[in-house]
Amino acid sequence: MGERDLVSWNSMISGYSRMGFAKEAVELFGEMREEGLEPGEMSLVSVLGACGDLGDFNLGRWIEEYVMERGMELNTYIGSALIDMYGKCGNLVSARRVFDGMRKKDVITLECHDYWICTKWIIR
Repeated sequence: MGERDLVSWNSMISGYSRMGFAKEAVELFGEMREEGLEPGEMSLVSVLGACGDLGDFNLGRWIEEYVMERGMELNTYIGSALIDMYGKCGNLVSARRVFDGMRKKDVITLECHDYWICTKWIIR
């Protein structure tokens, strides 16, 4: 393969994350950043899934700060990924904060939010 671009990095990070190799996905994300590539929406969504699987609250919080600092839109993709990551890390206050801060919410966002509320608060 020739030069690695953002698309190839995203493909690898997403593939690792979806196949249950969360640690490897996070490591690739770090390598991508070390090579000077700035993550896009797809990179962030994929690595947030890995953060949730690993319970890596710190990296997930850093990603949220990254999104805010760069003025990226907290759309349904990034918002839902943040809600899911915070829910998996057991931080429902942050999950709710993200949910409340989203301008647009779709069915996926609502289901993600409701899942974590029901799982963590009602079932206890």
